[in-house]
Amino acid sequence: MHRDAVSLLSVAMLAVVAAASDLSAQTITQLIVTHKTANVARAGTDSPFTLLVRPTTGSLCSREFPTYDYDERETGGTDTYVFDVFGCRLQREQVDSANVFVRTRGRNAWLPEHFKLIAKMVDGTQRSVVDRSWPSTNWFGADPSDAGQLPSGAVVKNEWPLNAPVAIGPSTVTFTLRQWTSGTSTWPQCTATITFAGSLQNSAPNAFSGQPSFSKHVSWSNTPATHSSGDQYYCDAAKTVFDLKAGSWRLRYQIQNGFGGSCGNSLPLSDATSGRINFTSGKTGCHTSFEFP
Repeated sequence: MHRDAVSLLSVAMLAVVAAASDLSAQTITQLIVTHKTANVARAGTDSPFTLLVRPTTGSLCSREFPTYDYDERETGGTDTYVFDVFGCRLQREQVDSANVFVRTRGRNAWLPEHFKLIAKMVDGTQRSVVDRSWPSTNWFGADPSDAGQLPSGAVVKNEWPLNAPVAIGPSTVTFTLRQWTSGTSTWPQCTATITFAGSLQNSAPNAFSGQPSFSKHVSWSNTPATHSSGDQYYCDAAKTVFDLKAGSWRLRYQIQNGFGGSCGNSLPLSDATSGRINFTSGKTGCHTSFEFP
């Protein structure tokens, strides 16, 4: 082999060795997680947890959180965990807040207040991957129905990515249907049947679970009205709708009054929020107004 060819081969081999050395230096040996449990009622837990890394290329890296000889994840407490992940062959740029997940393996709900994640490389350098406050709506738990026992707006999932945005849980909405009528010599009564319904048109960003439609019925039959002022009287009926998914809703009503008249319409697209529909009975139908936030 000519000397020039040998020289070129040597240079190429050195380049490969250098590249391999550089790649090895950027391999992550440890992931260090520090989290603080929120200082609110029911935030603490004794459930076990798992750390998951799902890189866009390569295999899943899964490690169970170690356990200590003291109570972890106590309300207001801070805990730090060190994970040996050298065997996962994760590279520095493969790990970010979007592909790192924490999963609970127990049923008791847990709410952190802050998450911090540091990646430590073979060459001793460190990289801060996550350092953020945790949304107070995003609870860890195996049973989504637990949300009903937690603070308003809580969303319960068994696994969250560390870049999770604020989640919007189902809402409970109360609609008041008010029939206006008038009376002079006699005390008026209300008679009507109303069908009030809604259908979700577009989910809100980050909306989590909830019903996409509902239909409710209200009836009055010779119900004594409540005096307002002058000759004006009204009857109210409230209907509560549970677990509506957040988003843009189309609300509709159909009214059949006691005089044989009817009317119906769709409200403009809006959030499904508590409010009131007012209508006035008449032989030719009814006049309607709406009071929503």
